[in-house]
Amino acid sequence: MSIQLLINMEKYLKELHDTTYTPPSTEAVSILQRNIQSLNEALVSPVQVSQLLYCKRCISEAALDEMERIDQRRSLDDKKTTLLTAMKEAVSSDYRKLKDIARVLSDVKETRDIGNEMMTKYEETISQEDDIDSTVVQPQEAVGGNEGLASDILRNNYSALSQSITEPVRVARLLHEEVISDEALSCVMSTRGSVSDSRAVLLKAVRDAVHSNYKHLELFVTVLRKFSETAHIGDTIFEEYSQYFHDKDNTMEEMETYLTERKSLRGASSAESG
Repeated sequence: MSIQLLINMEKYLKELHDTTYTPPSTEAVSILQRNIQSLNEALVSPVQVSQLLYCKRCISEAALDEMERIDQRRSLDDKKTTLLTAMKEAVSSDYRKLKDIARVLSDVKETRDIGNEMMTKYEETISQEDDIDSTVVQPQEAVGGNEGLASDILRNNYSALSQSITEPVRVARLLHEEVISDEALSCVMSTRGSVSDSRAVLLKAVRDAVHSNYKHLELFVTVLRKFSETAHIGDTIFEEYSQYFHDKDNTMEEMETYLTERKSLRGASSAESG
């Protein structure tokens, strides 16, 4: 076989590969795009889905901020558009996010079939590339100081919190002043007609508080333990929290005493002013 023939064959094989090979990043975006319309029709609780995706590191905190922001002028369609845009941006930046998104969608009743379909397509067209790329260690999100660690612990449990807090107004009142502001409490109460919306406002306020002072997470745990439906989540968060901060912070008993004393002082002050 002549050298020229070998060169021509190599050129032909390269051209064939270039015309048939689709990069995994392009394929992942294509899979998501083909399901956008179905997702738009199936999504019933886009805010709660965004909270699940945030917990699994599928969307950014900035995207979650936008989803949890309460604006009476925003329609359900507006929220869906915001969420779907965040999902597309996530997959465009890292095609592996599609697998995580599909898993989350598979756990939600309304989007289960779509999530399963996306996962099947991912495994058929991308998983081999994924196996190759998985040998490369992916960079983790940066965690900054105590507040970063505490915020990361809160994020780990965000999915459970977004599904388990059934009395956000009562939780907000117990956190008032020590963890969340007058404005945040007012906002939680103004959306009390919708547990999902009230819970979203509450969780955003808690996230903001933990970002400013990691000890607020321990106060949040104290309040979670007062409710049967969230006590186990409080235990889980505190177990993670204790791995990093148990030698630095007050004990749970001291936090409980602190909250009780603060509430008593506020009650007495209100009685005097009344």
